[in-house]
Amino acid sequence: MSDTTAAEPTFPRRMSHADTLMWNMEQDPLLRSTITAVAVFDRSPGWPAFQHVMDRASRAIPRLRQRVAVPPVRLATTPAWVVDPDFDLSRHVRRVPAPPPGELRWALEQAQVRASAGFDRSRPLWDCTLVEGLAQGRAAAVATVHHSWADGVGGVALLAMMFGLESGPVAIEQPGGVPVPVPQPPAPAAPSDATVALDGLVDSARNVIHGVPEVSTRIAGHVARLGRDPRAEVVATARVLRSVARFLAPAAAPMSPLMRARSGALSYDVFDLELARLRAAAKAESGSVNDGFLAAVLLGLQHYHHRHGTAAAALRVGMPINQRGEVQALGGVRITIARFPVSLADDPAPAQLMARIGRSTRHWRAEPAIALTDELSLVLDTVPAALMRWISGGLLKQLDVIASNVPGIPVPVYCGEAELLRFYALGPPFGAAVNVTLFSHAGWCCIAVSCDRAAVPDNDVLVECLRAGFADVTVSG
Repeated sequence: MSDTTAAEPTFPRRMSHADTLMWNMEQDPLLRSTITAVAVFDRSPGWPAFQHVMDRASRAIPRLRQRVAVPPVRLATTPAWVVDPDFDLSRHVRRVPAPPPGELRWALEQAQVRASAGFDRSRPLWDCTLVEGLAQGRAAAVATVHHSWADGVGGVALLAMMFGLESGPVAIEQPGGVPVPVPQPPAPAAPSDATVALDGLVDSARNVIHGVPEVSTRIAGHVARLGRDPRAEVVATARVLRSVARFLAPAAAPMSPLMRARSGALSYDVFDLELARLRAAAKAESGSVNDGFLAAVLLGLQHYHHRHGTAAAALRVGMPINQRGEVQALGGVRITIARFPVSLADDPAPAQLMARIGRSTRHWRAEPAIALTDELSLVLDTVPAALMRWISGGLLKQLDVIASNVPGIPVPVYCGEAELLRFYALGPPFGAAVNVTLFSHAGWCCIAVSCDRAAVPDNDVLVECLRAGFADVTVSG
């Protein structure tokens, strides 16, 4: 496995308000935010080599050895990331053999159980299992991570740090059988509650000191614009307030007449599609890959409703919007979920549906409220728990589907001599009936489907219908 030279990654010391909101929302099991990743290799990297790669990664990526420290009282600050002084790699990395005939389905079923269980919050929020003995000599790494650890785009950057661009044996020993030295990080003492609280107060004071000039500048600019053109400034302010109202508008119920129950128990499925086919089909209709992806998902869901003797006049879609800049620190959540209905009442053709989706997504990406995600998260996280549960129910539990398109690594990568063939990112439904995530890797669309079992008791039928939806889009293109 070859090493690449890169700038030292940086990670926030504390959760953002969006991270904290996600952390606290898990008081409701339906809003658990565990991400499951399944990496399929053409062969096993080998257990010693895999352990070595994960050990090295845990030293290069600080989050792998950090736990969450929650202040004993809120103190107007957010939880901190602190090094776990008792970190033990063996608690997080393990291997299991797949029973014959070595189907990937078995690995997905193990992942379902693990994702539904949640994490031990006193330890780092991840684990990884190497599954060996899959059919055709393949192996898989099945990992679960908490969503506050990273979002999709940040996760791709971290993934690139773990794998190499060339195939080659992992250097575990030097000549003469001497182990390759791995720099040992310092072993800090566990922070006390008082230390975490004091650190939070210092951070809060620093944020206030740094924020006062920025706020003052904003206020001065607002006053100046109000003086120059009061009507235009009032109109602009009203536009922002209307956008926030649309962004936070609760819904009373899912739009699907079929997928309405929720349980929090998950079913996982995966399938593949050549990226070039989806791109060509979308381009033929002057759309983006994301437009083609969303159209295929919605057509698939309509097929599923038809299979059950009903139809959906419209479905409410949750679409994550990336807000991570190129120079931002890694880790944490830098997305916001736009929620919008898409009409299916006229049984639109794929081209019509792509155009409809394209208009909606462009509209929501331009909404002023999207830029206020962290500020809105701060407000939502400070309301009483009962009110927060009501708000989150209206915002997330009434979604029919979350559909996420994550641009992955476009070239082959390796874990030692094992080539990464597919990478599936199984996102949490967050209270929706279904989460469909497209992760592109080396020319393939790796499509992962996470269903709430109460909403979709026959996930195999749903996957068959989703395949038909992608066929509708790619054949039409």
